[in-house]
Amino acid sequence: MLTAGRAARWAAALLLLAAAAPWSSSSPSVLRITGFAEDWRVELPEAPQGSGQALVGDAVVMRTGDLLTARDAATGAERWNHRTTGGWISDWAAPLPALVVDVARPDRTEPAHSVIGLSAGTGRVLWRRTGLAAAGTWRAPYGGAAPTGVVVTERAPFTLVGTDAGTGADRWTVPLRCADDSRAIEESASDGRSAVVLYRCGRRSHVLALDTVAGTRRWSTPVPATATRLTLDQGTVTVRHGNALSVLDDRDGRLVTRLDGCWNGCTAERAGGHMVLSHESGGGGVLEGVSLPGLTPLWRRTLPTPRALGQPEAPYRSGWTSGGIYFAVPRPARDGAPARVHAVDPATGNTREFGLPGFGLPFARAGNRVFTVQQFTLPARAPRFRVTAFRSASPDPWGETPPGADRTRWPDACEVLRRLRPASRPARLWNPVTCQSTSAEGYRLVLRVRWQAPDRASAALLFARMRETGGGVTVPDVADAAFSIGPRAEILTFLSGRTIIEVRSAYLPVVAELPALAREAARLLPVTAAFRGPGGEIAAPPPSLPVPLPATAEAMAVPAGPSAVLAGYRNGKTTVLIDPGTGRSAPARYPFTAFSPGGRWAAGVSPDYIKGRDYAYVLDRTTGKVRKLPGFEHPRQLWDPVWSPRGELLLTVWEKTDEDKDGDGDEDDMVSVGFVVHSPRTGTTRFVRVGDPRAGGSRYQWNGDGTGVATELAIDFAGDELDGADGEADLRAVGRFDLRGRPVEGPAAPGRMSELDDWYSPARNRYAVVCPGQTTDVCVHDAGSGALIAQVDQVAGRIVAWYDDDAFLIRNRSGAVLSITVVDLLRGSIADIARSSDERDGDLRLFFARRPGGSAPA
Repeated sequence: MLTAGRAARWAAALLLLAAAAPWSSSSPSVLRITGFAEDWRVELPEAPQGSGQALVGDAVVMRTGDLLTARDAATGAERWNHRTTGGWISDWAAPLPALVVDVARPDRTEPAHSVIGLSAGTGRVLWRRTGLAAAGTWRAPYGGAAPTGVVVTERAPFTLVGTDAGTGADRWTVPLRCADDSRAIEESASDGRSAVVLYRCGRRSHVLALDTVAGTRRWSTPVPATATRLTLDQGTVTVRHGNALSVLDDRDGRLVTRLDGCWNGCTAERAGGHMVLSHESGGGGVLEGVSLPGLTPLWRRTLPTPRALGQPEAPYRSGWTSGGIYFAVPRPARDGAPARVHAVDPATGNTREFGLPGFGLPFARAGNRVFTVQQFTLPARAPRFRVTAFRSASPDPWGETPPGADRTRWPDACEVLRRLRPASRPARLWNPVTCQSTSAEGYRLVLRVRWQAPDRASAALLFARMRETGGGVTVPDVADAAFSIGPRAEILTFLSGRTIIEVRSAYLPVVAELPALAREAARLLPVTAAFRGPGGEIAAPPPSLPVPLPATAEAMAVPAGPSAVLAGYRNGKTTVLIDPGTGRSAPARYPFTAFSPGGRWAAGVSPDYIKGRDYAYVLDRTTGKVRKLPGFEHPRQLWDPVWSPRGELLLTVWEKTDEDKDGDGDEDDMVSVGFVVHSPRTGTTRFVRVGDPRAGGSRYQWNGDGTGVATELAIDFAGDELDGADGEADLRAVGRFDLRGRPVEGPAAPGRMSELDDWYSPARNRYAVVCPGQTTDVCVHDAGSGALIAQVDQVAGRIVAWYDDDAFLIRNRSGAVLSITVVDLLRGSIADIARSSDERDGDLRLFFARRPGGSAPA
């Protein structure tokens, strides 16, 4: 939300942006450009074990004590948290799509270590390994530069292990040879091709390079004195030793260059075919650019810098490369000065200075944002650290977008899709160069024109940077070049001439076809709007107007979806209904939780017995009349009402209290007896007992066409010894019965009933169950063939309803913040449609009514 304060800051930033002026006369080639304003900030306690932060993909990941947390780089919103138990996080690495964490726990003499793998997207624990530790300190590119699928770990005694980041399995082991008792693995890094380790044997350090895949030795070289600050970046290895900085070729260990006299800091940063060197000299700090290979001098600049202990300092405190630009942090002219960052063109040395309206050390940038970190201590308070994102008022402050780029002359995404899939009707998304088509099976394919360069060489260079930044794996025989993030990846990016295009799908059957689709799309280029052929095109539907929720503690809003509309909600003991015609809300006397398609009927069951009997309530919303349906006397009860697809029948579960047969001391175990079907139009009620001994599930749902029901079946009674890691998750399937309780022939659907209000999608062409062998992941299947379409994890939030045939609603509670989010089948966030930071909203439940006719057209 753009508050008045934020609007004022942005207005000031826009004014400052226009006031770009030369820097001081001592360095006239550096332009000072302001125009940044604070976008978001996060503060966390500073743990005694230290803290850390890095930009990982599109998230900022922070570590402090036993907490690892990921925040959205664009908004600062929390994505997930992971806390260790009984220890602290001593180190972490980011070999996407996983994060690997070294956990230290107190022991008798020194901490005991273990290593765990987390999903970078959700924070879900993927694997755990004991007896392993980080191989020294994990250095760059761990933390967000060049992803890798292998991390280097250490196993006693003095043995390196290549650990698969996705599975935790050992790929290779390499014992290190050193007869000296004073030995240690100091630091390590890996970029997917090379694994580089800095270790000490006695008083001498060594750099060892291994092949990441096989663990075979590539080269080894001794380093004078005790070495530190190992980095591996774009084919070069840098290491600091004594008062020198050495740069080595990662292919053979050959010395590329050496900077001496680094008393107060030297850096060497690779940027494509160039290298930027920052070091000190008698006259001040020196910044110079050279080309590779050969170290041909390109430019050199001497900058006045502060002196430390009588010695000049290197001009920059730290730096990094991003998008072919060298970003550097100048040493402060005085203590307490606001943060600054320099953007240096490695080829020419042209430099622009960006002032940030705050303090801290810049450590990364993404788009037009710069991120800083600052440690601070308030009086009588514990130390804390703050990560702040500053956003430029200009969408392109670094000058990366070529001037005069005209997207109207780029290939038309919808025209490409129209020719690629003639039977589909493309939908132009809000991004003007992105289009989406839907097949007859309902599988969606998205095509996006990422960029069109002025010439093939520029396009090839940009494509190479994209592949390097994203850790791409080459896909052969597609256009001029192509990459994805791995096998069966949902996104494939390819280069054709001077155009870079991305094809994407969440549906597994389409994922397998992405290379073939990309080849055909490349053959169709160039296609612009001027080539548009016959056939219509629809625009993406605009966002729906929100519906206020006045009974909540804070003002939340839930817009209507293409297939579902908010029909009511419950907050604590208060139930509120929303009129489907006017959108007005009114409190309800009865606890309605189920709403028929179109919203005419509402139903609920009494939470407690009334004079020894339970009841179901059915409301006709057109007349306001409530019908009270007698249920059962104790110990039997009705539960979990759900409406049939056409809204003419109400289904509830028929349960009873079972004896304590499982030995858990609980005599109130509920078991399913059958189901109850009620017709509100005729007033008839039918009690159906299901005699199949496998049917003990606590939920019944309608089948696809509404002519029968489905419930969980126990498919094995062999005992607990057959339970997998997820217990009953491996022993369940979903079976179908007719309305007389008789089994329907046909294979059962593997998996378990999820907590969705309806396991079928709005168009009834897909169904979702908890995946076999899982406790959280939801598998989406084609309703006709049963084929697996997609798998969606719900570790970071619980799936509560279908939003349309291609998206779910996720309910997430993190601390005091409750959010309801629309996510696609890749678990990618589409929009937050409800959010509250008031703990009184913690029990909020939303109830939706399906729109008649299923999904809106795609």
